[in-house]
Amino acid sequence: MRVAVYSSLPVGGAWHATNELFSALSKRHEIEVFGLAQGAAIADEAPVAYRSFPCAFRRRFDFPLSRLNWAADYANLKRLTAAQKELAREIDRGNFDVVYCPSCGITEVPLIVSYLKTPTVYHCNSREWNVHPRDARRYEQSRHPYIRRLIPDVGQKWYERSLKARRTTAMNDVVTVLGVSQFLCEQVYLQYGRRCLLSYVGLPVDRFCRISEVRRENMVLSVGALTPQKAHDLIIESLALIPRDLRPVLGIAFSSAIDKEREYLSELGQRLGVRIRWFDSVRGYDGMSELYSRAALVVATGVMEGLGRAPLEAMACETPAIAVREGGLRETIRDGVDGLLVDRDPDALARAIESLLTDSALRERLVREGRKSVEQYWTLDRAASVLEQHLEATARRAARSTGVRQC
Repeated sequence: MRVAVYSSLPVGGAWHATNELFSALSKRHEIEVFGLAQGAAIADEAPVAYRSFPCAFRRRFDFPLSRLNWAADYANLKRLTAAQKELAREIDRGNFDVVYCPSCGITEVPLIVSYLKTPTVYHCNSREWNVHPRDARRYEQSRHPYIRRLIPDVGQKWYERSLKARRTTAMNDVVTVLGVSQFLCEQVYLQYGRRCLLSYVGLPVDRFCRISEVRRENMVLSVGALTPQKAHDLIIESLALIPRDLRPVLGIAFSSAIDKEREYLSELGQRLGVRIRWFDSVRGYDGMSELYSRAALVVATGVMEGLGRAPLEAMACETPAIAVREGGLRETIRDGVDGLLVDRDPDALARAIESLLTDSALRERLVREGRKSVEQYWTLDRAASVLEQHLEATARRAARSTGVRQC
């Protein structure tokens, strides 16, 4: 089977999961990846061909012209549309059996599906509502809030309606819709009325493992971009509630950052007496395995995460994991079996962290069951096999409808 992949995800958990999936599929099928030059390229170790198409975006305006950002966004959407139309024509000329499209890092639903004649599979691994509450950060709040009251943001509302209409059209044009968690499948159905099939992602379990030579430290690790959506501040607030003689350091590993978010987290840590260590240059499976092996435990607090990769990586490295009880994180961790789930509350999270730091029997049981869960349910081979079935079924269905014999 010949499979084209449209990739426009930023570097992160979903990006890694997508790279791993089509790398695994390349062992049995011919895979070619198409992406935008402004996006993240595929991983170096991915054994597939990669073709990049240019798409230069305009910069958004700063105050006092920020009220015109809807115009800049719309201009960027037109540039994106033009690039995707060209890319779609190139894919259709390639005589592929099916096109695999994970979530778009720009528009969520990949709008390219509306311009493709080749049958498409959309794999939803993130949603636009995966955001922190508006104005939850002081630096996000308008310096001149009265402008909002005096000048209604009609342009922005028009742009959002236009983008929503395009997403809906694209969703209706997709042949098969998949979700990386049951949570996302339900949300897709609620918003678009489309049946969404469950297709989990997995881990290359042999690449994530405990490094016995690495000594455990009194450190809680949080993995994710420095953005409000990852809610690293909740962990800082929780650690401040733990007695100083027991209080661990907070390690934050990230590949991208909002500078003002880092400033905010640093100031919050200093004010509450929580020491933060920044890890911004950890790369590859070996680097992350070493970091997980150093941590006493891992905490995931992302807001309404589509799935949550960090707890799975931690469990694979025999490091206990705690996550908030919401979104797809409820599916990666079985509370009390291979990890702990808590409410989005500093007190509840502090109690869970303290229990893992002091209860060695609980910690050892979660470590043992966590590694077992990853090996049993979250392997890359298992995830690739399920995805392969969906791709083949979509190609067969399209071939039957057109009368083309499937090779």
